[in-house]
Amino acid sequence: MSANLKSIGMKKSTISIANLPLHTKRAVIVGMIQDVLGNRKSGFSINVKLHQPTEGYAVGGNRPEVRVNGAWSVQLIQQMVEDLLTSDLLSDPLMYIGGWREAGECVIDVSTILQDRDEAIRLGRDRGERAIYDLNNQEDISFEFPFEEGDDYYTIENGKVIYSCWDDISEMEYDPNEKYFATREEAEDFLKSMRA
Repeated sequence: MSANLKSIGMKKSTISIANLPLHTKRAVIVGMIQDVLGNRKSGFSINVKLHQPTEGYAVGGNRPEVRVNGAWSVQLIQQMVEDLLTSDLLSDPLMYIGGWREAGECVIDVSTILQDRDEAIRLGRDRGERAIYDLNNQEDISFEFPFEEGDDYYTIENGKVIYSCWDDISEMEYDPNEKYFATREEAEDFLKSMRA
């Protein structure tokens, strides 16, 4: 093909994805949203240069979420995506458009991608988020509750250390003002300090 280009006086060139026109980037992201709505994809993270991270932790809450459903016209989705792509917020290289399926909708948020798990959890809690997304393992890390389902934990009731296993009932009965302990030893030490 190069010989053909030379013969007509044209040079071979490459296209940088980062420099694609706005309407092309918009079309890529609109397609991802439609894939989520059509159940062909569970979610995505992408920045204005169309980079899709595979490592780190996505922390939402940079702006209010937008919930896109099947009633939205393509034009409305395109306008929403274009507004995001041209916002000052997304000029930061750590900022990504995130989308995921929830209750038949595609939830759109602007996420910060961080590499440090503890830093991401702190930022998520500071922003009032219930979870962050672990891109390495493709799963949510919830921190709304002190334990995850199946975790052993201990409480103190009527002066006694009580063992429990965290489950959906624990979540319904969760009291953020109550003390929860990861080990029996921690609970016993706390109980001793209360008696002293």
